[in-house]
Order: sequence, then C-alpha cells, then structure tokens
Amino acid sequence: MASVAYLITVYNKAPYLDTVIKGLAQQQGDFERSFVFVDDGSTDDSREIVRRLTKDWTKVLRLEQPNAGPSSAFNLGLDHVEADYIKALDGDDELTPSATRTLLKAIESTGCLFAFGRRGDNEHQGATPESVSASVITDPLSLSIKLAHTTPSMWLAKTEVVKSVRGCDTGVFIQDYSLELRMARATAFARVDGDVFHAPTRAPGRLSDNEAQTLHDVNLALARFVDEHPDLDLRYRRLAWRRAAGRAWKWAFKRAGRTVFSKECFRHIESCVRPGAPPPRRLLETCEIFRETHPIRLMGAQ
Repeated sequence: MASVAYLITVYNKAPYLDTVIKGLAQQQGDFERSFVFVDDGSTDDSREIVRRLTKDWTKVLRLEQPNAGPSSAFNLGLDHVEADYIKALDGDDELTPSATRTLLKAIESTGCLFAFGRRGDNEHQGATPESVSASVITDPLSLSIKLAHTTPSMWLAKTEVVKSVRGCDTGVFIQDYSLELRMARATAFARVDGDVFHAPTRAPGRLSDNEAQTLHDVNLALARFVDEHPDLDLRYRRLAWRRAAGRAWKWAFKRAGRTVFSKECFRHIESCVRPGAPPPRRLLETCEIFRETHPIRLMGAQ
C-alpha cells in the first residue's frame, strides 16, 4: 500500500486552520497517511489550534522554527518525511476530498513522478470528479520557465525525487517556483483536469497577494536555478533570460514609469537580440526594479 505524507507550512493562519484540517481529515483513498505541520514562527494561535485539532491523530509531527520563510519551513518538514509520496499544502487552503486519490492515480497511470491539478474557482465546491483525465507534459521545464504552473497545494510527488532536488531553494523567500523549476528538470509532469483544492477568497497577508515580492522571487528563482545548473541547455538559459528581462521591463514601465531609455528596457532588448547565454549576473539584475519600488524580503545577500 502506498504511503502519503502531508506537509503543511503554517504562518499566522489561525482563521483558516479549521477548514484546512477538515480537508485533510476528509481525504479519500486506500493509502497510509502521515502529517507534518511546520510552524514558521507564528505570532497568533496557529500552533495551539493545530495541536488541538490534531490531538487524536496518529502519525502526526508538529515542528516549529523561528520565522525564516516558507522555503525554509518546507525543507524542514521535508527532512522528516518518510512516506512514498509527499502532498504539500499551504496553511490556508482546503483540499477537495478526492484530491490525493486523484493525484496518485495520475502518477500511477502516466508513470510521471509529479502530478498537479487545478485551484477551484470558488470556496467549498464539491469533490474532484472521479472521471478526470491526466495528460503528460514531457518538457515541463520549458513551460515552467515561461510561467509558473503550480503552488504547493496543487501537487503531489514521489518523495525521493523531491529530496533528490533538495526541495526548495532557501535563498528565495517564496517557495513555490524554485521547487517547480527543480522538479521540472527532474521528471515529466502529469496534469490533472480537475480541481484539487480551494483557497479562501480573502486571506490578508497571503504571500501571493504581494505582487512585487512574488515577481521578484520568480526572477530570483530563475536566476539562481540557471546559476546552479551550468550544464543547462542553451535554449533554457536564453528563455529564462528573456522571460526575466521582459517581466522586469513590464513592471518598470507600468509601475515605475520608466521609459524606453531605461536600463530595464535596454536589458529586455538585449535578452531578445544578443546571441548566446546571458552574461554573468544578468538574470540577477532583473530583480533590481522590484527592490527599487517596493520593500522586498530577502534571504541573505544576493
């Protein structure tokens, strides 16, 4: 029988934990299950709520760390996962009852080691239909470099592969994209045509609502990913350069009022016309505009 570990990162999620834990308890399927909660230094009642609502559960581990961000929290939990598969979950999202079973079926039917589904349009919709289909993305890295396709709540993966890529890049504050890039280099993806979770309509403080931080971390994750894989095919390196430079120029033009004579525009043009791989630090430079216009949380020196 397969085993699945749910890894839930929590930071000040007290208003949502009842729904989150209810969704975990209602997961359908014939598999062994365990639970790893990682509290990232919450200052509300999150830790106490998790303890109270899971006090009668078996195979539950509750970890705590000083606030260091979701990437660090995820990797701390990953170190303690022993199950065959890992199902990640943000601390304010609710899994549909059949989410785990559907994603497991997608992995088993396609041979992929990573499967993801959709976010539901509204809160508290019904379960994912049993008849949903799964398609295989054979070159997920191209798609992921162009645009992030997953959040932690969307996916389930083989634990050994997640550990082999070393989980998230802890040099990037928001965890979603760095892990997707690493997984996309390691395995084909199975995409499920069905909802696997619902997010709250309003969640004050949710990281995805901070657009500047999100886009900064997307570009930073790309820059660090390219840097940590010097053997990466040239087409991926060039695609990453164009996407990051284009994202920075778009932000500079729309949010900072920069003109076509700005460094962001010149960098974007260079990424489109200059042959070969991006020069050293060119991708890192695409993060500058976000730090110049908004406060950005950084994880050490960049």
